[in-house]
Amino acid sequence: MLFVLKYQKSGGIILENQVKTLRKAAKKTMKELSEETGIGLSSISNYENGYSNPKKNNAKILADYFGVS
Repeated sequence: MLFVLKYQKSGGIILENQVKTLRKAAKKTMKELSEETGIGLSSISNYENGYSNPKKNNAKILADYFGVS
């Protein structure tokens, strides 16, 4: 899965992307992932560091790339 729901102690729920986990499992660098998907390196870094989540189009590209839903 590209996204998972995380439950917080406070009772809230956050959506967390799994880009870094999937990339490392595929043994790819951020640069390789960027070049192979056409998604900017800074965007991938932002996804991995939790600064932003992929928009619908990039989420689909990443899901297809990693073979997940």
